[in-house]
Amino acid sequence: MFHSLSRGMFAAGSIRFRILAGALLATAAVAAFTVPVSAHSDEPSADGAWSWWVFDPLAIVMVLGLGILYYRGLKDWKKRSRPMHKWQIASFYAGITVLFIALVSPIDPLSDHLFIFHNVQHLLLRVTAPALILLGAPLTPVLRGLPLGLRQSLVRPLVSNPALRKIYRTLQNPVLVPALFLITLFFWALPGPHDAAVDDLALHYLMHLTMTSTSFLFWWLIIDPKPHRSNVHYGVRILIMALTLLPNTVLGAIITFAGSIQYESYGDPRLWGIDPLHDQRVGALIQWLVVDMMSLAVTIVIFGMWYQREQQADREKARRRALERAARSS
Repeated sequence: MFHSLSRGMFAAGSIRFRILAGALLATAAVAAFTVPVSAHSDEPSADGAWSWWVFDPLAIVMVLGLGILYYRGLKDWKKRSRPMHKWQIASFYAGITVLFIALVSPIDPLSDHLFIFHNVQHLLLRVTAPALILLGAPLTPVLRGLPLGLRQSLVRPLVSNPALRKIYRTLQNPVLVPALFLITLFFWALPGPHDAAVDDLALHYLMHLTMTSTSFLFWWLIIDPKPHRSNVHYGVRILIMALTLLPNTVLGAIITFAGSIQYESYGDPRLWGIDPLHDQRVGALIQWLVVDMMSLAVTIVIFGMWYQREQQADREKARRRALERAARSS
């Protein structure tokens, strides 16, 4: 897959792109020395909570960079080996918009004050954004969007490296990836690591990084975005969804029905005077019921994909048999 991508990619490397890339790199350099303005450092008043937009240069550069590369790759991809439907393009841009909302909108600082918003943010980062982005089949457009020189000097050697290819195959393991997905979820749900991540900005970033990266690996395995071809059978994918659904349900139920406050970092009283136990229960219900419903919806889609694939295979077998009969009769 990677060899065919690296051979098939081409690009223009325009001056406009170079200027834009320079601007993004400059913003990234600023990000290295900038602490985002968020609830981590100050205690804003509840009255203006919905105006707490976060200036997070890293998140802004990431979202803008992905959007530009995807657009540029689609524009330069003239002779396409497969169709890119409008719904896929819309899904990708919806996904990076969700990513932007989760990291830059008031949801981020509010997640430091209310467990409800903490789980809303994690719902966006762990489920909604990765699934939407991968449904947009971003691999080919994003790689094609890179300058030709960068693809030849960096991307091609990387995708041809035997060690990296072995790592990639390992990260497609249908046992390892769901395990990493669940271990990350349960680790950050423990009161100690959870409270530490809410109070410490570096740990907060680490929590987001580990949750988002393992989620992308998980949904990559389930969604099978083109041109990637997963070796995991559709029936196994449904089994994986069921096996990951149960621990999420158990964790959500434990926190929902807990009779005492599990997480102290959100303070007491909490923002807008919300009762801490009520905040904890509603937040846990979001993790439990909403995530479960979305996972069930994905499972239904997988069933549909499995049915379509089987129908297509049956039609192909029937066509071959008809051709064989015609050849024998002639």
